[in-house]
Amino acid sequence: MPIYSDLDESKITSVLLVDIQCIYQSINNIVNTVKGERLFKPEFGVDLESLLFELINDLTAFSIFSEMTAGIVIWEPRVLIAFGQSSLTPDPTNFKYDGIVAFQVKNLTNKIFQYIATVTP
Repeated sequence: MPIYSDLDESKITSVLLVDIQCIYQSINNIVNTVKGERLFKPEFGVDLESLLFELINDLTAFSIFSEMTAGIVIWEPRVLIAFGQSSLTPDPTNFKYDGIVAFQVKNLTNKIFQYIATVTP
């Protein structure tokens, strides 16, 4: 019996996602939604737009990582982020940031899951 469930937003038909699948969908929605984009939830999402045209370096990577994880902490209360196992690394040669947000899911298991993020301007 699943603990968490949600509809798969990527499908036209009603497909039910359970447990870790719906957590991944939720985190993906948070990270890919710009604050102000949702009419009735203007604070939902993260504000990466202002950071994407800064220099691609460790300081900007830290700011992007902080914004992403803060959004996840606020909008996805089912997860606990494992900050010691999470990172965002600048890749100036390819004009992007590659990262991992490691997390546990409350009431599901003690296993650490990883959300793989690639951020590009």
